[in-house]
Amino acid sequence: MGKDEAKNACIDLVTVEKFPLAVLDSKGFQTLTSQIFRGLDIPAITSRNIMGLVDEKLNCNSSEIKATLENRIISLKMDTATRLNRGILGVNVQYMNCDKICIKTLGLIELKVSHTSQNICSEIKTLLNEFNLHKEQIYTITTDNGKNMVKAVDIMNRCEVSDLNDADNVLEESLYNEEVTTNLRIHSISSIKCAAHTLQLAVKDFMLSLESVEVIEKARKIVKLLRTPSFRYLIAEKSLPQPILDVATRWCSTYQMLKKLQTFRSFCEKHLKPSLKDREESFFANNAVLCSIYLDPRIRRVLLQKPLSIMLARAQLKGLLAQILNLKKSMNPIPRTSPNSPTVSGSLEQGNELLSQNSTTCSLLKEFLNNIEVASDDEAEDDAHIEQLKKGYSEIDNYCPKPVSLNRNIMEYWKEKQFQYPHLYQLANVVHSVPQKMLYGVSCAKIIS
Repeated sequence: MGKDEAKNACIDLVTVEKFPLAVLDSKGFQTLTSQIFRGLDIPAITSRNIMGLVDEKLNCNSSEIKATLENRIISLKMDTATRLNRGILGVNVQYMNCDKICIKTLGLIELKVSHTSQNICSEIKTLLNEFNLHKEQIYTITTDNGKNMVKAVDIMNRCEVSDLNDADNVLEESLYNEEVTTNLRIHSISSIKCAAHTLQLAVKDFMLSLESVEVIEKARKIVKLLRTPSFRYLIAEKSLPQPILDVATRWCSTYQMLKKLQTFRSFCEKHLKPSLKDREESFFANNAVLCSIYLDPRIRRVLLQKPLSIMLARAQLKGLLAQILNLKKSMNPIPRTSPNSPTVSGSLEQGNELLSQNSTTCSLLKEFLNNIEVASDDEAEDDAHIEQLKKGYSEIDNYCPKPVSLNRNIMEYWKEKQFQYPHLYQLANVVHSVPQKMLYGVSCAKIIS
């Protein structure tokens, strides 16, 4: 065991395993570790110095995350939780790296103000600045269906309304005109609703729309009756599980309460589908979802009966491709002409001096005009950029894969296709890394407690 391994084990003890700091001062811990620390020639780790080690580890991890996320298109997911009168905002980043989805925690922020959309947006911007992340890098943000969370994403987009309107006009024209637009920029952040929370709301809608809603209330009354002392001890004697009473804010609790009421199975199948259908239509109306389906040969067939959805998916993918290429273009600028080489502005100054002389300078002016060097780096850069866009647009428009098995790993599929569709491979790494679920609030609550 090395020094770093010993320190990391102690850090994991109080962070991952959630042991109280007092454990490090206990006699048993000191007895177990004294020989180890002495052998490694490091000071004993106690509650007084463990937080310094945690800060060092935090700074190291933060630097690694910054380097990894630099100029990368990413997706965020966030959630709030309240426990012991403390409000916590959790923010995760999700992206594709080496054909695998990577999830990193950017921060768990204690909200000491009300959980309004404006306050949440302000905290997110501060957190993004800490990791040198720009809004242009954010593709989607996954949240629950709460109005404050959805509005927070909308507020982040407002400062770029003019840019967004211009991009929308470009997208609308591209549906009818295949002309390549070099200045296409889309910085709008898509708001993704958490799939688990959306399903929970669909179940809630189903229960509220029941023709015999009193059935659930009767079941609830029966459970309350079984939890009384008169029946509780009898249930324990027969080695039966204690009945569970549902809680409105706890997901799946009502399902668990009704779990053994098998007569509800056919009833749910009959009445749950209409509610789910409405949620499904709203869910699939999101452009980010359409892009993910368009680049997923396992389920792409669902778009075959929706030509408009296919057109919207293509337009969105073209805008995302332009955004990716613009980021790469900013990362690798073409070197400009050195100050010692002749430039247009410097030559013009020389020309002004020549023109200020007498009329016999016509020959010199002619020589000056012939010697002007026009830098073509920008033009060459734009031509290369346009060519990349053309190739990418062609891949998007002509992509028509054969269906594959639903059990197929989607990123293994795109890894095989990366040379056949290099631009679609880049897009797949973005659209397939969008979080399907938000950051669970219960995880934040556990950290607090």
